[in-house]
Amino acid sequence: MSDLIISEVLVRIDGDGRYCLNDLHKAAGGESRHQPAKWLITQQAIDLIELLKSEKRDTGILVSKQNQPLKVYKGGSSWQGTFVAKDLVYAYAMWISAAFHLKVIRAYDALVTGSIRPMTQLEFARAQVRLLEQLEETQNQLQIAIDTKAEIGSRREATAMNTASQERKRANRLEAELDRSKQYCTVKRMEMLQHGQKFNWRLLKSTGIAMGIEPIDVFDANYGTVKAYRADVWLEAYAINLADLVEGAA
Repeated sequence: MSDLIISEVLVRIDGDGRYCLNDLHKAAGGESRHQPAKWLITQQAIDLIELLKSEKRDTGILVSKQNQPLKVYKGGSSWQGTFVAKDLVYAYAMWISAAFHLKVIRAYDALVTGSIRPMTQLEFARAQVRLLEQLEETQNQLQIAIDTKAEIGSRREATAMNTASQERKRANRLEAELDRSKQYCTVKRMEMLQHGQKFNWRLLKSTGIAMGIEPIDVFDANYGTVKAYRADVWLEAYAINLADLVEGAA
């Protein structure tokens, strides 16, 4: 199959004979208002695509991925773009302008009749530059995709490290709380450990004052905070070894 060149732009053709609208857009000047995506949402384009599909069905041809009138290639390959059947190329060119429509018709006629004149060295050089630009653009998009993937991986790694750090801190807090539970105990907790036996907080307070050991405040769901007395005070007031009691309960 010969190459289709319009305004020194090489129009790519996929393996099923569809032409790249993105290349045609460049050949037409590359204006934003002429982008293929804007034409494809017009009622004219929608109706024409459906008509081409209906014609295949009416003639008993099964519409498949290979003979679809339109196919979009995504990803970082050199074939990225929107490729369409020849009828849609004509319609797209006519939508852009009458002058560009005529240029496309003549380019096709020359392609079919074999009357395409050889490219001059300047035209060939320009076509090569455009191809290199397309390749560079594709490579840039691929690199962006790779960098994005790497960034996501780094974020996941950072998240995992942060999670591990938080778990380590939590474990340290639990160890500290466990250690403190062997050093201090509230009246309420001691009564639970001793299966309901009652204890006098006034005795604990006076014993602590006599020993010069201050109680500490700990959180309580009912009262906000309550006093917790150190193991030495419990041992002196009630002859209870808090460390042994906690280990036995564990």
